[in-house]
Amino acid sequence: MDQEVQPDLVCAATMEDKEKQAMIHHCRMGHVSFDKMSRIFSDVMCGIGKGKLTCDACEYAKHTRASYVSKWLRSISPFMLIHSDVWTSPMVSMNGKKYFATFIDCYSRMTWIYLMRHKDEVFSCFQNFHALVKNQFQ
Repeated sequence: MDQEVQPDLVCAATMEDKEKQAMIHHCRMGHVSFDKMSRIFSDVMCGIGKGKLTCDACEYAKHTRASYVSKWLRSISPFMLIHSDVWTSPMVSMNGKKYFATFIDCYSRMTWIYLMRHKDEVFSCFQNFHALVKNQFQ
């Protein structure tokens, strides 16, 4: 009862093993290009088409993110555009302040931080920031 294995099935099984082996080497080598791998591991890469090997990590790495700031929102002079935000600290400071407001000048990227006990102090922080800018920079 000798069973004969068809040559096509053997070839397909070895190709799958070669592809798996090639992907393992690709990951271990720090996601080196498949062209360089074919020069280094010619025995492993022999007979494997470039279209058969795809690496998700390499594909994601090629994607780029669209730029965030549009040309119309950029500032052309200091204090023309100020970004502000209120943050909550995970810990209360020694003075009992848990929140802080940030004011960032879009032109110079200069940043001011004001500590607060309560969020309702934001407007007074902005008034202090506005007075500071008016007195020192204009």
